[in-house]
Amino acid sequence: MINRAIVLDANILIRAVLGKRVRELFIEHASAVRFFAPDVAFADARKYLPELLEKRDIAGEAAMRVLDSLAAIVRTIDADFYLGMKQQALERIERRDADDWPILACAMIGLSGLDGRYRFLRHGCGNLDHRSCRTLL
Repeated sequence: MINRAIVLDANILIRAVLGKRVRELFIEHASAVRFFAPDVAFADARKYLPELLEKRDIAGEAAMRVLDSLAAIVRTIDADFYLGMKQQALERIERRDADDWPILACAMIGLSGLDGRYRFLRHGCGNLDHRSCRTLL
């Protein structure tokens, strides 16, 4: 039974394309964890991947197919679903990167249904939920 969820940003999607370890983690934990990403995370990955691929001399078409294949494991969340949480997400982010509000908004909506509490992913040394220290993994 799946009882955990993780909301991913574009950086994680890009790492899943460029490396093996993140893809391996997706496959290893797919039976126990649901992976989600807001639509903008996939759009950002598509935007930034071509330049990264060129720098690494990696075939663009093959890499973009890997990104597309992630949709089988990482569910895309449309903006219509999380847009209503924008203001609350921006308030929680405060001084952090405001461009990450869609990830936080998705987490606030999607993860609260698991056990009635919000759970947020750790981000660097801090926590996206500055009011408490909760980590979901």
